[in-house]
Formats: sequence, structure tokens, C-alpha cells
Amino acid sequence: MTPPIAPTSELSEADKATRRASSYVRTVVVPVQETLHLPADPAARRRLMAQRRV
Repeated sequence: MTPPIAPTSELSEADKATRRASSYVRTVVVPVQETLHLPADPAARRRLMAQRRV
């Protein structure tokens, strides 16, 4: 016989803490504008700017 899915007894505080820690919680991601540091080398700067345009 298959055991019941739901626990038959009340969860202990340790079990509740473990469940809270392991449960999926949706977090809000706040986008951050990254500052673009251009390389000093002119060729590297052109490559970087060409990649950013794509």
C-alpha cells in the first residue's frame, strides 16, 4: 500500500524551517545599467562597439 502523501502529524519547527528554506520563492530581478568601460586600444574599442551594435 502506498503511504499517504500529506504528513499525518503536525510538522515540527525544524521541518517547517527546512520546508521554507527549500521551497521555490520567486524573486524580483532589478535590472542594473552597467557602465561601459571602453578599452584604451582603438582596435579593441572598435570591436567592442561593433559587438554592441548587433
